[in-house]
Amino acid sequence: TVSVKPGGAVDAQGQHGAVSGSGASPGAAATVGASGDADEAGDPLNLLDNGKTVEHTCAAEEAVNVSGNANTLTLHGPCETINVNGNGNTVRADVAGTINAMGNQNSVTWKSALTGKKPQVNALGSGNKVSQAR
Repeated sequence: TVSVKPGGAVDAQGQHGAVSGSGASPGAAATVGASGDADEAGDPLNLLDNGKTVEHTCAAEEAVNVSGNANTLTLHGPCETINVNGNGNTVRADVAGTINAMGNQNSVTWKSALTGKKPQVNALGSGNKVSQAR
């Protein structure tokens, strides 16, 4: 589990341990990803905060869960599943397998699909936009 706290502090808790970091200035991007034994590859990124900017590298078969509001996420690598439950989030993904936009007024863009021409998309909320980046 990865969380970005007020003031830019980052905590990552994985099956084999935990890491913490700090020092980001307000408004700066926080880079969150697996490192050594601190986070098991495939552990999901769970963003529960509001108004954060997060850059994350997905491990193979990883799920990303966004439950906060007004966040900006940049996702590198192959993200198996992207779940957006909050409102007003902007998510940019390099590679996506499945995108579930269940909140409202979210924007999710993807560059390429994990398999096939496009990822599986389930846009169940109101005003969500899911599209391929140009």
